[in-house]
Amino acid sequence: ASRGGALGAAGTIAHVPAVGQAGTPTGAAAAALTLHAISPAADGFATVYPCSASVPDVSSINFIQAVDVANQAIVALSAGGEVCVQVSAAMHVVVDLGGWYGSAGTAEFVALTPTRVIDTRVGLGLPAPLSAGGNASLVLAATAGLPAAPGLAAPVAVVTAVDASAAGGLTVHPCMLPLPAASHVRYQAGVNAAVTVVVPDDVNGQWCLAAEQTTHVVMDVSGYFAYPVTFLSQAATVFSTARRLNWTP
Repeated sequence: ASRGGALGAAGTIAHVPAVGQAGTPTGAAAAALTLHAISPAADGFATVYPCSASVPDVSSINFIQAVDVANQAIVALSAGGEVCVQVSAAMHVVVDLGGWYGSAGTAEFVALTPTRVIDTRVGLGLPAPLSAGGNASLVLAATAGLPAAPGLAAPVAVVTAVDASAAGGLTVHPCMLPLPAASHVRYQAGVNAAVTVVVPDDVNGQWCLAAEQTTHVVMDVSGYFAYPVTFLSQAATVFSTARRLNWTP
């Protein structure tokens, strides 16, 4: 997180360590990150990449002036176990580490036909909007094409905040307390925001959703990571240690 000081200047390249953070081992090939653009001074974008000599001509997140947004990025790691973030406008950056990919992983991805499992506007999945400070649970295992809890490592879903009452954040987590110091969706009052989320379920196959401000939630499951085999390694015990990473311009 860079919010402890001045805004990072336009063109800043931040080096963000992943290896050694939240259980990410040496040899990890890629990381699953949630990138937050905070208080941007102008419209623009940020690019996340594996610290190559040249910055790729792509964007990982787009933002407008003064509006906080978040997006998921799955990015290869550099030889030193880092990713780099370049910003096109002065802004603060927050990076949440959600998981890692590599030969030591223990789960494999399975794609599904997208299925809506939550729409609080019509009482699907959850009966009402999430209230400010609310934390609601939903069993996902053995629903929407997902396997039963013992084999389900992490669902994959697009989570959308709809008609929020005020600016805030939404955290998806494996029903743990205290809540992890990470968020996935950042929303503004009356402005819908969607992010792809990959998060482990708890031992009962549940996800929990915690909201900072009152908002409707829509969630569409599109796949999952399952045990065994090799792919994404991420368990609730590891997720519980995930924290926002410090970065050095």
